[in-house]
Amino acid sequence: MKKLISSIIGAFFLIVLLVTVYFVNSISNDFKNSDAFASVIELIEKNQTIIPVINKQFEVSYFIGGDLNSEVAHFNFRVYSQKRKFVVYVDLERNQSDLWEIVDFEAIEK
Repeated sequence: MKKLISSIIGAFFLIVLLVTVYFVNSISNDFKNSDAFASVIELIEKNQTIIPVINKQFEVSYFIGGDLNSEVAHFNFRVYSQKRKFVVYVDLERNQSDLWEIVDFEAIEK
């Protein structure tokens, strides 16, 4: 009887874990495919930040946190570049031309 109960509890936690990973992955992919995030990546690629990038060689972490709606966006993610790691926090707003404008960009080396 104890094995049955522990199996049910284990299965419940496994299902909750899988559902959580699915939704986090889905949200992260929505962030990565947004115009707001593309403008942040473009800024990093053009070396207009403190993150050193040579020949566009850098990686962005798999999971991206934050908030995205039609007027404002907030992202936090990791960037791996030339043996250095950075945690990036970005705030964006839509301007009058309906383009994303970076309001605040902070990259902290870890």
